[in-house]
Amino acid sequence: MTGYADLSSWARAFMLLETKNIVQFALLFGTTWLVNALVMAGVLVAVLAAVEVSRHVVARRPALLYAALLAALVLAWAVPPESLLTLSPLPRFAVAVVIAFAPIFVANMVFAQRFRTTGDSGTAFGANLLGAILGGVLEYLSADRRGTGGCSSSWRCCTGSRSSPAAVTCAPSAVRRQADLRWPRPRGRG
Repeated sequence: MTGYADLSSWARAFMLLETKNIVQFALLFGTTWLVNALVMAGVLVAVLAAVEVSRHVVARRPALLYAALLAALVLAWAVPPESLLTLSPLPRFAVAVVIAFAPIFVANMVFAQRFRTTGDSGTAFGANLLGAILGGVLEYLSADRRGTGGCSSSWRCCTGSRSSPAAVTCAPSAVRRQADLRWPRPRGRG
């Protein structure tokens, strides 16, 4: 199983990215079952697309995939979510989808290329599944320890801080400030 530690790490990272996307989309579009369903559907579509592309395209130079993954992660980190709030809902959704799901798509391309080379697919899949479980537990414990709910994986989800994950606090005023940017205030009548 130690030969598949990288596959376990991919699963942990995947769980953290998925949770970050749920929190980010909730801040951009509101916390509703529809937003959560759209994020989960987006994750599944990104994974399916990566698997289908990997079936037909074999990366001869995996370093290019890793470079693309790094670029997608840097883009997701560099674009502050509050900058998307100035867009109308449809363009905001389109840009948020590209930023949020590009790292998942590329990471699954890397994973698929690596999984293709495994000798024992059952053990490799088991290591990946254990990594996903551990990633979910770590995310839960991290959020519970800080008392931040689901904001623990998104470094800037509430405060706009880029300094460290430990700096994240989900202050109601920060969430209210972002909500004020998102929805126009109703004007009083006469």
